[in-house]
Amino acid sequence: MKHYVLVLMMSVTASTSTALGQGDWRLRPSSGAVSTARTEMQLAADPSRGLVVGFGGLRPYINVADTTLVWDGDTWSELPAQPGMIARIGAAVAYHPGLQRVVLFGGASPVASNALDETWTFDGARWQLLAIAGPPGRSHAAMAWDGSRLILFGGLRPQLSNDTWAFDGQTWTQLATAPSPPPRSHHAMAGGNGEILMCGGGYGGGYNDTWRWTGQAWEQVWPTVQPPPRHGANLVFDAERSRYLLSHGFGPNPYIPPTDTFAFTTDWQALPLTALPYPRRSAGAAWFARDRKVVMVGGELWGSSGAVAASDTWVFGEFASVTSYGSGCAAGAAAVPTLSPVAGSPVMGGTLTLETRCPAGGIGLFELGFSDQYWAGVPLPLSLAVLGAAPACQLWMSGDRIEVATGPVFQNSIAIPATPALQHVKFHAQSFHLAALDFATLSASNAVRCRIDRY
Repeated sequence: MKHYVLVLMMSVTASTSTALGQGDWRLRPSSGAVSTARTEMQLAADPSRGLVVGFGGLRPYINVADTTLVWDGDTWSELPAQPGMIARIGAAVAYHPGLQRVVLFGGASPVASNALDETWTFDGARWQLLAIAGPPGRSHAAMAWDGSRLILFGGLRPQLSNDTWAFDGQTWTQLATAPSPPPRSHHAMAGGNGEILMCGGGYGGGYNDTWRWTGQAWEQVWPTVQPPPRHGANLVFDAERSRYLLSHGFGPNPYIPPTDTFAFTTDWQALPLTALPYPRRSAGAAWFARDRKVVMVGGELWGSSGAVAASDTWVFGEFASVTSYGSGCAAGAAAVPTLSPVAGSPVMGGTLTLETRCPAGGIGLFELGFSDQYWAGVPLPLSLAVLGAAPACQLWMSGDRIEVATGPVFQNSIAIPATPALQHVKFHAQSFHLAALDFATLSASNAVRCRIDRY
């Protein structure tokens, strides 16, 4: 068995590769002992500190939290209650890049007679109350970054509202907008590429309309595909694929909750997924830049009548994987070689073992590369018929490293260093067999695409 330590030149890590996959949901166990069972708690990513932050929320059986949950990619931590910052649900949170702080506004509290109108910022360790005037108190509003300022829309005051406010880091300003989306709360909103997308909300059955904030005004979007109505859904901007992801929430039918996940670029598209978290509403969700994934926690589980808040953590994206692609070929009556994983996976700090099965005798070749688009400027795949091989034989990937092997079955183990620069890098492998020193006797295997990730 051959053993390799995967060493990537920086020029290779940025090399061309295939298009990104659509992603999928996966349960993500936390190594912490903190209870994350809460609903009505929004999350915001703090990319400057590599954290995801949420405050308050409703614990099981009407217990409103006054603590802060922080996710570092592996573990949830709970910061203790802070004097002056009372328990609340339905506060709006978003990250302000200029302040390099998570901003929190409003919420509803059992120890306050009216919805809260406070503005707080979080520095990674503590919340600070800003002594500024702001929008009227409200809960279950939504807030997102439009490229130059935070935009707050709607919420319960206690009546449903549809006013729009901007926060530049120092001052709140109410914006006169026409047209404006109908009044709503529990709506989903996210910012990306200098704009904001909003959909759903309107407590009860929920809307299924889609609105875009251009930076100056609201405009309704009329896609050809509309997700079913819902409230309490999650909407997150997927920065790796430059799209919005909508999931979960409750709709007008109490017996059939939404279990779908939609993606939006210029139209909505229902994603065909293999893993589906249990239906829920009012979970917290945010984009975690380090892992290039959406993280979701908590929420009110469907059918629980508000008594059960989920405590599970889910992530959406791509993961460490090995995928076969391309077809092999045989010389004459020889069997077609095959290449497949037999142990491990391309997890950072782990080892992946690939096994080749080919005809007996002759010479085996194992090839590693970092592109399935070009090799030395030549487009891939490349027909090997130009070398005298059978017309069906294809080179599917670049040959950045080639090793000689023997035997009808040989294995190659690839150690993946726990190096942050390797996260999300793709590499490729393909095997060949020569019955003699003549390309007319060449057989080729399928290729495999390996994606490196932390899990």
